[in-house]
This record gives sequence, C-alpha cells and structure tokens, in this order.
Amino acid sequence: MAMRTLILITGAAFVLSCTSEASTPKHGSRTVVLELFTSQGCSSCPPADRLLSKLRTDDFAGRTVIPLAYHVDYWNHLGWRDPFSSAQWSNRQRAYAQAMRSSQVFTPQLVINGRESFVGSAESAIRAAIDRQLERDDQGTIAIEKVTRDGNTMRVDVRATTTAKANVVVVLFENGITTDVRSGENANHRLTDDAIVRWEGNAAQGPVAIPLDPAWKQIGVAAFLQDPKSLEIYASTAWKSPAGN
Repeated sequence: MAMRTLILITGAAFVLSCTSEASTPKHGSRTVVLELFTSQGCSSCPPADRLLSKLRTDDFAGRTVIPLAYHVDYWNHLGWRDPFSSAQWSNRQRAYAQAMRSSQVFTPQLVINGRESFVGSAESAIRAAIDRQLERDDQGTIAIEKVTRDGNTMRVDVRATTTAKANVVVVLFENGITTDVRSGENANHRLTDDAIVRWEGNAAQGPVAIPLDPAWKQIGVAAFLQDPKSLEIYASTAWKSPAGN
C-alpha cells in the first residue's frame, strides 16, 4: 500500500516558526491523529470524507486533533483510478490490520492514534473514541519548530522527546481539492477532499527535506511519534501554511 503526501507553497523563500498551541501539546492532554483510509472509487467513502473535513474544523477545547486521509489504491481497478491513491497507503492500512490482529481491511476505515478502528462514517463512535484518547497523557513531546523553503524544497525542523521506542513520522497533506469523478461507483459526482496525504517519511531529529510541486496550494504538515511495532501514536503536532486552511 503506497502512501503519498502533497505540499505546495508558492512565492518567495520563507522562514516560519511554529509557536501555535498545535505545536506544543498541553501537559496532561492527549494529542490525537485520525487516519482515514478512503478511496474516490468507493461509494461508502464520501460520507466519511465529509466527516473528516468536519472534524478538521472542530475545536476540541483547544487540544490537538489531526485528521489525515490516506487514499488507498486497491479500488483503482473497479472503474475509477483515485488520483491521490498510493500502494504505500494501502500497505500502511494493512500494517494496522496486522498490528491490531485483524483480518479486515476495508474502506472507509478510520484508525485513531493507531489504537482503535472504526467505520469512517460512524460519527458518534468516532467522537467518543476521540474523547477517550484526549483523556490519555502523551508519551513524549513533539514540535515542528521551523518550516523553511529553498526553491522547490521545503525543510521542516522537528524536535521530539520520548522515553519509548518510537519513529518520528512527518506527513505532508493538502486540503480543499475538488475532483469530478467520471466513472466507478461515484460516477458523475463532484468530490471535495481534505487532509489528503501527499508525502510521508520517517525522520531523525533535525530538518526533513520535502520536494514541492508548484500546483500544491492549501498544504499542511503533521508530525507524530509512532511505535514501530504496535503502531500506537504517542504524541503529535501540526503546522499549516499561512495561505492554507
């Protein structure tokens, strides 16, 4: 299953420091990552996509909740090739199934902090799970300290601390992309997707270099600490470009 992350930034080179509440989780509150495995070829997915967009704009009492949409590629042979799909993202979903000892891989599936799995449109159950996760303490801290651009490369400085064994995962995503679907189960529908994962990679402490496409506009960056075996997410943070939503 492939995963991709898109980011776009236009204009002159810039340096941005992240000092927002999202960059520094509050003591005693859990940060939460929502990973929706979805596809434009799946007729059950648009309600889950809309819910993810709704959760993206909710307040959650100032605590950090980060929605991400991983478009899988295994629907592509059923009439519509999702332009955001990747085998890397499908593989990520299968890794969760293995970690959770589940034989099920389905869309739309929402994984919360690498710990709980739900049908992606089950709003009541998902909100209850978010509340449960927000009651837990983060196991470590992570912050995006600086974002800079040099030509077609974005550099993200990440600082993380934890006593647990964890990977530092950095994700680039894009919001507000509208697609006219011409075939497949969603034929003749116009779909608008948010939090579309365009690029993902593991990082050590220090800057992460991400190639940019000038077509990417409403972009953001997420970073989180993730156990390499259980895939539990211990702490997370996010950055949004000044031009993005």
